[in-house]
Amino acid sequence: MKEQFKEFNNRKISDKVCDIHQVNYWEISVPVLGSSERKVQAFCPECVKGEIKQKEKDLLQQFEDRQVYFKTYDVLMRDSTIPNELKGATFDNFFVKTTEERQMLEFVKGASPEVPCRYDGKYSNQR
Repeated sequence: MKEQFKEFNNRKISDKVCDIHQVNYWEISVPVLGSSERKVQAFCPECVKGEIKQKEKDLLQQFEDRQVYFKTYDVLMRDSTIPNELKGATFDNFFVKTTEERQMLEFVKGASPEVPCRYDGKYSNQR
């Protein structure tokens, strides 16, 4: 673990003080991507901790939202009366019989890609 974050082993405490946390900034030397050069990066360790916590909180919220969605979707699919032959139906495999059906299909395909077009919850632009 020490090897993974070796940049922090050589950190310097800067004279610059964070306006929010009233702690000194840390300075570390980080490599410049695609170069052998290094640059000094200064940051407030408390601000970074806060950003990390916020990112974790956001990811957890996304995960919880997805869980609710999948639980809801599973219930809908389990209790649905959709015939098995239609569960795999998409706009791409819709069989057009009349000119009116073709016009309506083209209209629907041109609609917002945000509208789920399949019973498995995927959008028409997802394969």
